[in-house]
Amino acid sequence: MDTSLYPIVIAVVVCFVTVILYWLSVRKRLKNVLFIGACDSGKTTLFSSIVYGNPSSTFTSLNENVGNLKTDKKVLSILPHIERLLFLALVFVIDSKSIHSDVKDVAEFLYNILVDKVFIKNRVKLLIACNKQDATTAKGVSVVTHLLEKELNTLTFTRTGALAGLDQSTISTLTKPGVTFTFAKSRLPVDFVEISATNNASAIHKWLVQL
Repeated sequence: MDTSLYPIVIAVVVCFVTVILYWLSVRKRLKNVLFIGACDSGKTTLFSSIVYGNPSSTFTSLNENVGNLKTDKKVLSILPHIERLLFLALVFVIDSKSIHSDVKDVAEFLYNILVDKVFIKNRVKLLIACNKQDATTAKGVSVVTHLLEKELNTLTFTRTGALAGLDQSTISTLTKPGVTFTFAKSRLPVDFVEISATNNASAIHKWLVQL
């Protein structure tokens, strides 16, 4: 073989390997769904209900708490906590029963997700699951949405003020200055559902199947 062709062959091989690695990373992203949320929001119960059909299952460590959900389109890997993986979607679980008292902590957690540059770049889908709807004091989607939007706007105002004078190009915020945030304006696709992890999580399953 003509040695002058070696650089061309090497370049072709490198390009081929790069394409394969990218394809594999995309396949991996399209299989991962993460369940996240504040403590006691019902993540583990919901995870068990979706993956095993049994909301009473318990786990001794997070490493064991990983399962698969087979749909007509693909097999989804369901994980209960954030890892730096490429993935398709997030399920953010909220305790609708205590959202009034927990809204500040929940909104701060959610804020960091909504401004995450990796999530935004990959157009990660976000489902906010208003859990514990079987409780008489649980708040519905409309109330939860209003509370979160109000608190997220407060956080935006506070953080923007605290970061005044810094290079704005390096700062991620929910909206441009002076613009009121609503979930309709989110850079991530956001949906809401009302569920009870212990006896009615069908809305989550339906959403996952449509991914």
